[in-house]
Parts: sequence; C-alpha cells; structure tokens
Amino acid sequence: MDVIVKTPPGAELVTLEEARLYLRVNGRREDAWYSRKLRELREEGEQSSQRSWLPQTLTLRAERWPGRARSGCDDLERETAAAEDRRRLWLPQPPVRAVKEVRYWAPGAADDEPTILAQDVDGSAVWRPLVGENEGAVVLVVGAVWPDLDEDRPLPVEVDYDAGWATAAAVPGHYRSAFELLLGSANVDREDDVSGKIRVRPGRSATTLLDERRIHPIG
Repeated sequence: MDVIVKTPPGAELVTLEEARLYLRVNGRREDAWYSRKLRELREEGEQSSQRSWLPQTLTLRAERWPGRARSGCDDLERETAAAEDRRRLWLPQPPVRAVKEVRYWAPGAADDEPTILAQDVDGSAVWRPLVGENEGAVVLVVGAVWPDLDEDRPLPVEVDYDAGWATAAAVPGHYRSAFELLLGSANVDREDDVSGKIRVRPGRSATTLLDERRIHPIG
C-alpha cells in the first residue's frame, strides 16, 4: 500500500513574505532556496505527523480490499486479513474531506482499463465515504461485496480523495509551530545546503509537536 500526491497544494503553509519576516531575512537573493524549503519542510512535517496539512488530492494504491488476503499467501497473512475490519478501506493522512473515485483492476484487465467502483448500482448503495478530521475510509455497505481483483497486478486498487485542512489558517497551531522550528533550523544550515541534498532533521521540540498528535496508520 502506498499514497501518492495527485494534485499538490496550491500554496504553502506560510508565504515567502511571512518566512522572511519570521527569519528576519532582508533581500530576495535567496528566494528560490526559501521557496523550495517551504515546500520540502511542509512535506516532511506532513510525513512525520501522518497528516495532510494543506488542501491536496491524494491517491491510495492498495494490493487488496480489506479483509481479503491474496491467493498463495501464508496462514498468518490470512489470519491477519480475517481480523481486519472487512468493510473499511482506510485512507491515510487525514483530514479527509471527500472521496472522489474508487477504481480497481478486474482479472485480465489491461493496464489502462480500470473499473470504476460506482457508489450506487441500480439504485442500491455499494459503498459510502467516511470523512473527518481524524479519519477517512471507503466503507462497503452491508450486503455488498468487494469485487474480484487482478492478482497479477501489484496494486490493483486505487482511491482518489481530497485531504488536508481547507486553508492554511485552519491548520492547527501546533503544526505551524513545528513547521517554524523546522524552518528556523533549516535557515541556520542554509549555507551548507548548496546541493539541495541535505535533509533537515527535526529538533526535539519539533518532533514532540509532530509525534504527540501523529495519526498512526490502521492495518
């Protein structure tokens, strides 16, 4: 299972002007460096907290439906699958604001021919979205069944969904504080970051702010 960014945020958590003011930077000579860091540090903060801070569209790619083990797997994997919540396909990195599309590859389907899992079929509901600040899922309704998948395809299930708080101003203050700590640390080391390959490691205070409210993956 993995999650990729399909449509990134249209802006960052703080503007370039706000960053200059916070860091007491004069001039615009290093604007390109600061612009890049604002994006990189926001992405690192989102990864550390397992939250989507800003509005973006994500794609979950999964190897199976919940509660269904692949053929050929061992007994332990089957037992694990059987113990899962069989009707909820959890969506990582909340808040989840909307589920846009669920698609899958049926047995024998070509790479460019996924099937859309309709929310309703002949007037009967198949799945419903579960959205919220702390969780999100595709929930199979009672009486419906997950369709068969192409087991030769590594990740035959995909879900597009909108995640993140609606605006930068709506992002909780503890995440903004952690981001400012990361930005301050990066600014101190900026002269050494000439190659763009140095990854800033969060300090203890930033780590605490991110970890104490981290959303731990389900399953």
